[in-house]
Amino acid sequence: MQVDGGDEMKRLGFLLLCLMVFSVPFECSLIWEQGATASRIFGYVAVVGGLVAIGWRGSIRPPTSLHFLLLAIVFYSALSLLWSVDEAATLQSLEARLRLFGMVLLIWELALETSSVEWLMRSYVAGGCVGIAGTIQNFISGQVAYEGRYMSDGFDPNDLALTLVVSIPLAWYLSTRTRSIWRAALYYVYIVAVLFAVALTASRGGALAAGISLAVIPFSWKRQNRSRKFLITALLIFVVTAGIGYVPESSWERLGSIGEEIQGGTMNSRTAIWMAGEKEFREHPFFGVGGGAFSSAVAAEIPDGSVAHNSFLSLMVEYGVTGTLLALIVLVELVRLIYRMQRTEKVVWAVCFTALAAGMFGLSWLECKPPWLALGIALAHVFATSPRSISNRVYVPITAQMYLAENI
Repeated sequence: MQVDGGDEMKRLGFLLLCLMVFSVPFECSLIWEQGATASRIFGYVAVVGGLVAIGWRGSIRPPTSLHFLLLAIVFYSALSLLWSVDEAATLQSLEARLRLFGMVLLIWELALETSSVEWLMRSYVAGGCVGIAGTIQNFISGQVAYEGRYMSDGFDPNDLALTLVVSIPLAWYLSTRTRSIWRAALYYVYIVAVLFAVALTASRGGALAAGISLAVIPFSWKRQNRSRKFLITALLIFVVTAGIGYVPESSWERLGSIGEEIQGGTMNSRTAIWMAGEKEFREHPFFGVGGGAFSSAVAAEIPDGSVAHNSFLSLMVEYGVTGTLLALIVLVELVRLIYRMQRTEKVVWAVCFTALAAGMFGLSWLECKPPWLALGIALAHVFATSPRSISNRVYVPITAQMYLAENI
């Protein structure tokens, strides 16, 4: 593995980071005492390794404008403690955001080269294999969770589906980066396995996001040689055949109800939750009810402690117009940075974040790892593929940064 810099401490830190990324797609299947997930444990170890590497080198990589914007969101989350309707929930949300922001910084610090970014993508795809294997194992053994849905142990089916869907554009990108058709074939098979697992979860939001993520294929179809086009076409035929033959009828029935739910359904009673959230937003429009406090805010109308089941509504209710504008600025800056990339990379990340956004319309994912992980890898990828960027190569000594902070 080629890791930037060559020193052993940084190599160790990067390997620990890859281990953390690897554990994300199956983190809920490995939960230790006090609710600590696998990725959180590995994340703490990776942070320690990264800090040791930084201390050993005595310098840090200059952050970008996007890092400062993310820091502003974390600061605003802390500030919302002053008016939160549930301080305990806001403290818990703040803790999660600090961990996620630390993950983005760690990726930025340790992944400078394109090869490093690709290893992070491979790690996520490898972790996805574990999540897929757990889902298929439960399907074969007949362990139905509810409503004829299957998923890896510990996961909500909708969360698992979107967690796996995120990896489809990454796997496709990795297939374009190898000259070996056999290695590319492994990534194609992986994408097929993701689609099969998503069908088993019967997640309507996950299926919609998966359809969007597959848009990455036609955008780069012309760049594939005949052998790869033949292989992809054969696998698509296999997907259709296997889907008809092996995916349970209950899954197809649920997935087939997407149109009905959008036109006149209740989205599994979520519309009542959304109406309650809309009411809270009108009552607290500017600053919101406090980070992580959605459930407490709507408790009078939705007493079962339900989350928003919509990340964007959750953002508006918890952080108000002010926090929503901060998030929009982050989005605009992310789009600006991705637009600077080459066509293939640009398409991959545009599709990835569009699929994420579609899936998050039905999930409360503001404090979940996959969106922040995708953001961190994408940001590192932007500057890894931009050799003219100062932030891509230059490290600033810690002592120099402390001097500038004190005298400017």
